[in-house]
Amino acid sequence: MEFKLPSPEQFKLGIRAVYSVAIADGPIGDGERAVLAAAARVIGRPIGVDIDLDRLTPITPAALAAAIDDPQIRYQLIGAMVVMTFADADIDGPEVELVEAFARALDVKDGALTALRHLAEERLLLARLDTLRRFWGVKKIQQIAASEGLSYYWKAAMGAMRRQDDPTIAARYRALEASPPGSLGRAYYDYMISNGFPFPGERGSAPEVIVFH
Repeated sequence: MEFKLPSPEQFKLGIRAVYSVAIADGPIGDGERAVLAAAARVIGRPIGVDIDLDRLTPITPAALAAAIDDPQIRYQLIGAMVVMTFADADIDGPEVELVEAFARALDVKDGALTALRHLAEERLLLARLDTLRRFWGVKKIQQIAASEGLSYYWKAAMGAMRRQDDPTIAARYRALEASPPGSLGRAYYDYMISNGFPFPGERGSAPEVIVFH
């Protein structure tokens, strides 16, 4: 689904909804303000809308639903609200409950809402598994399992739960340190090291199939 630019009026209403999520748990934070500023700059200005962030007011789910009936714009707005919940240090109950209320009012159903609820309740394992269920890599995992056998599903599941330990796989990726400077392998190695990420095969790492991405 390609992104659909909202009309000026839809954008004005939509950014108020995202603002409503931002203040659901208290005063707006720096990260939340940055998200709103980015939306105003990247989406608002090209369609001729200038937004004063300090003059934004909240909007109720019912009012938003009554004003916007385009299914794609509704879907995109819920996505923007989900992004907003990640803008501060915590994904907490009031924000998630409001996003869920907007989703019900707009009749938007998406697996991201389930994962968001799990994260708010600190059910991190369920969130990872729910994300994996909708993950583009599932098809890739199925392809690999078809050639390597059903045991690969177990490996993928352990990776999703960050419980994977496979020294052989880890050693293969660690060996990329010896790749020539400027090569893809060396760039990948440097990226993982500089960010403190575990390599595939190491405990806490993501499934190896993500390397393809």
